[in-house]
Amino acid sequence: ALAAANVDLIKLQDTEGRYVKHCALIQRELSKINDLVRDFIQSAREDEKDEPFDISEMLYELAGEYRDSYESIDFILEPFDEVVYFVGQKRKIRMLFTNLLNNSVEAVAYHGRIEILAEITDESIKIYISDDGVGLGDTTALDKSFFTTKTNGTGMGLPYCRNTVAQYGGKFNLQNRPEGGCRATVELPNSFGLQD
Repeated sequence: ALAAANVDLIKLQDTEGRYVKHCALIQRELSKINDLVRDFIQSAREDEKDEPFDISEMLYELAGEYRDSYESIDFILEPFDEVVYFVGQKRKIRMLFTNLLNNSVEAVAYHGRIEILAEITDESIKIYISDDGVGLGDTTALDKSFFTTKTNGTGMGLPYCRNTVAQYGGKFNLQNRPEGGCRATVELPNSFGLQD
């Protein structure tokens, strides 16, 4: 609340409009932080039930939101060819993908390319999020409980992603790409098999 009030104060004093873009960016980032904290708290609630939801629709929505927020980044989405249902806590899975996309946005320094590729088999639902950013650096540190490449990062994002995917019996992998950047792979079990 204090940060938002300070941004409003800057906007009021900025009679020449020199900081309009900066204020908009700060407000966007504050809104994302608020959403992540809210989602984190709500995802910890014990009364949230698993339910079927369309992962393909979720990816479309997220890609659209990120395109609108970061016009200087090229978001490429190659979704599933059909509706793909997954049984789980929708808010938790959305937070997982939001965390990975936020990491990619920061890795490309708000200018670059982020690809979301999805594929399905009888056994699994796979989502790949790749970027052409700075990569992971020392990958031997990935097994630590808390890992971050950011100066001000908490290192909580990766354990959250791992734990969420493991909760559903899936696999999570993060690796540097040979051509540069990073690729996150989320593999979840396909409870429904291929739909007609």
